[in-house]
Amino acid sequence: NYNFQSAFWGTYTANHFEIGDAYFQGMDYMLQIGRQIAHDYYHCRGAVIQLGGFPIYALDDPFGVGSLSRMAYMTGWAMEQYWERYLYSQDKDWLREKGYPVIRDCALFYTDFLKKGEDGLYHASPSCTGEDPLTGDPKDYTDRAQVMQHMRYCLRAAILASQELGVDEALRAEWQDRLDHAAPDDGKPAPQLEGLEKWFSEWSPPGLGRGRPYQPQPRDVKGPSPLAAKGTDWTWYFGQYPLGLIGRLRDGSFVADRDFDQVRKIIQRWRHPNGLIWAVAIAAYGHTGGWTESLGIIAPLQEMMLQSWGGVLRIFPAWPTDVVSASAPSGRRALFWLVLPGPTVR
Repeated sequence: NYNFQSAFWGTYTANHFEIGDAYFQGMDYMLQIGRQIAHDYYHCRGAVIQLGGFPIYALDDPFGVGSLSRMAYMTGWAMEQYWERYLYSQDKDWLREKGYPVIRDCALFYTDFLKKGEDGLYHASPSCTGEDPLTGDPKDYTDRAQVMQHMRYCLRAAILASQELGVDEALRAEWQDRLDHAAPDDGKPAPQLEGLEKWFSEWSPPGLGRGRPYQPQPRDVKGPSPLAAKGTDWTWYFGQYPLGLIGRLRDGSFVADRDFDQVRKIIQRWRHPNGLIWAVAIAAYGHTGGWTESLGIIAPLQEMMLQSWGGVLRIFPAWPTDVVSASAPSGRRALFWLVLPGPTVR
């Protein structure tokens, strides 16, 4: 989940594919044992991705039924980076050779993992969410929202990827059948969305919040930032901020003129003199250094400056109006001039 992925968020936005592609090298180990686990223990096709793994080619499942393993949501979450890479690059050769085989395997796992009930709907069980263990109560690990949302995103990506490559028409029909007849999340009816609202909601990866059509930032917003709630910026764990900020940016609840200063304070609180952003509070865990989640802060900062929703590039879509000047490093020329309504930004 984001513990591994967040270090690579923002790399494609910044056009640094060589950095983002390191993710796939790490995933090769997870996929090797994931295919074996899917076959031997789930009796499913494809590959299941567990929450934890090691950079080794394992001979058998290293976790068993512990709290880092039987979580089917991770399969779809790990797949997201492969699909995102194609969306940014439009590189069909890469999709055919590297991306689609993994997307397909993850979709195949869900195809077989889902079981049709007497109600005619496909149910997902057993799978808990987050990093929680199995409790012994079936309702705690049946059709959980996190599992169902990642399953749906994975199957939608597999359908589109197979269409792009003109392959697996029969599988496409299976995937669409699962989508059309999947049980509701946690037994609750899904929001009734239509048109663009539905499109954006479905195509923002579920781990990064619920997307919506772009709307201009509101002006003259009154009141304190919700990010400044008591204790928020002094929490024990920094990794929640990148994830939460991306979600706020994509669902429109981040208001730059109100919230940007609080984000800056949070980063200053966690940043150390050498530039490292630490992962957890010293008082809670001692001097533990940085974790991958800390690097994820790059992504929301970039999404404040550049987003692409609905095929349209938007420059500074969620940027505070009073932060208008920028300069190139000493001795170097600025790369571009951007003229916006109001001040000119260099």
